[in-house]
Amino acid sequence: MSTRPVRPKMSRSIYEQLPDEVKFPFPTPDGTVTVDRTRDGDEYFVHDVELVDGPLFPLGRVVATTALLGELEAAGIEEPALGALLERHRGGDWGELPAEDIFSNDEAVVSGQRILSSYSLAEVRVWVITEWDRSVTTLLRPEDH
Repeated sequence: MSTRPVRPKMSRSIYEQLPDEVKFPFPTPDGTVTVDRTRDGDEYFVHDVELVDGPLFPLGRVVATTALLGELEAAGIEEPALGALLERHRGGDWGELPAEDIFSNDEAVVSGQRILSSYSLAEVRVWVITEWDRSVTTLLRPEDH
């Protein structure tokens, strides 16, 4: 299991949109906030997050696979929903990922590695991947990878 080598960051606006059940109501003495980012209630993975104004990294050019777009259209999910996922992604809410991937993303924000988020839109699983050089962000289904 990975350890957390850097203090995780999250956009203040994304934190404010998180469900109450994953946020702890009071800031810590050092000004961070406590969040259950794995969303599974395991106290081991509840940790402090530094809130920042604005996005954590640039998205670069944003592209989506035709298979994802077709599945979203068939499910009646409109394009603005993808914009909301992109905002969550660049704001440090990595969606539904195991703790080791969350910690890897936290480090990748600082070290310039690839960042992967995973979200559900209705019954559609959407991955968002920003490349290491921040030149491209791709929205796709896991089976498109």
